[in-house]
Amino acid sequence: MNYTKSVEKWGVFEFCSEGTTAGNPFTECSITALFESDSERKTVNGFYDGNGIYKVRFMPSFEEEYHFTVCGNFSDRKYEGTFSVTPPSENNHGCVKVHNKYHFRYSDGTPYYPVGTTCYVWNLQSDDLIAQTLETLRNSPFNKIRFCVFPKSYCYNSREPRSYPYEGTPVDGSAITEDNVWGYTPDSKGNNWDFEKFNPKHFQHIEYCISELQKLGIEADIILFHPYDRWGSVPFSFTAYLVKTAERA
Repeated sequence: MNYTKSVEKWGVFEFCSEGTTAGNPFTECSITALFESDSERKTVNGFYDGNGIYKVRFMPSFEEEYHFTVCGNFSDRKYEGTFSVTPPSENNHGCVKVHNKYHFRYSDGTPYYPVGTTCYVWNLQSDDLIAQTLETLRNSPFNKIRFCVFPKSYCYNSREPRSYPYEGTPVDGSAITEDNVWGYTPDSKGNNWDFEKFNPKHFQHIEYCISELQKLGIEADIILFHPYDRWGSVPFSFTAYLVKTAERA
């Protein structure tokens, strides 16, 4: 068991532990944590991060001592511990929230005026291009960038992504060019995905990109689902989202 011993207010506390790898941990295992302080009490679901590792993350809202308890069928053990919350650093203003219906501000009351740009899949490009994008943003007026979790196939982006969200193999897109991308109809038999097994490295990389934006004071405006897809992953995810929404309703 490893966990953050001290974290700043509105920062990220993380609990990490080894657990079972039997069956499919993504769908068959659970991990949940209860966080308590003098002013806050929250239950948070964790997730399987691959290679037998389970994690729970939590954002504390008060500068207090917190106690946590972790349980679930990922392990036969019950875990608990404490951590302290220190004042936020100079550039940590907390979450962006709606204020007075028509405005935005951070948790500490600092006004937020979004000036954004869109780079749909900058996060799924090469290391060099990602570094170039971050450097460009560093010297720009933007404090928000909009981008996707899933790969995107579009006339301005016909290349393959650096990774895919699920385990499996993609359709062959070697014949796609910017000239034929709109009318290209690949053999969908190449899309062989296991939609019940995520590719953790895909999402770990997106987390890295978000953290790099945070260092620049830029908010991540994340697109969860979109129609620009030749791999068959987004329609499945969007359908699952609609089903779960209907179940909650």
